[in-house]
Amino acid sequence: MGSNRLEAFSDGVFAIIITIMVLEMEMPEGSSWGALISVAPVFVSCVLSYIYVGLYWGNHHHLAGVIKKVDGAVLWANLIWLFAMSLTPAATAWRGAHFFYPVPTALYAIIMTLCSLSYQYLQTRECAKGNRGQPQGENEHAGERDGDCQRLCLTGPDLSH
Repeated sequence: MGSNRLEAFSDGVFAIIITIMVLEMEMPEGSSWGALISVAPVFVSCVLSYIYVGLYWGNHHHLAGVIKKVDGAVLWANLIWLFAMSLTPAATAWRGAHFFYPVPTALYAIIMTLCSLSYQYLQTRECAKGNRGQPQGENEHAGERDGDCQRLCLTGPDLSH
């Protein structure tokens, strides 16, 4: 199987994650600018998580562009990573509700670390087995992009393309 289905499924999960984060934001009690102060910690937590999820979404898009074939091992590695990502809305909500408390902040950091480690596992597993092809739709740059998978694993995606 090609990477299109993997990428489409992952995009759907990302859409759900972002939707849940937005729906968990509470409206302020009052109608003044001062009332916004009460929801500022939740808003800040959501913005940070949104940026984090967006960066992973972009990185996953670039990784899917260099994957030639998706097998069962890649599917499971992707599912493990998506599970870790799906914990983000719960950690974001708890951290936003208790912004300056150490345990919610520590749990948020643990979940973000789990997301990072599981994505790194997906990335290095894919690169280690040499399961890469030419990025979709970029035939004229095949020579330049030959080492994309290794570069992704070492430095992250080149977001300038």
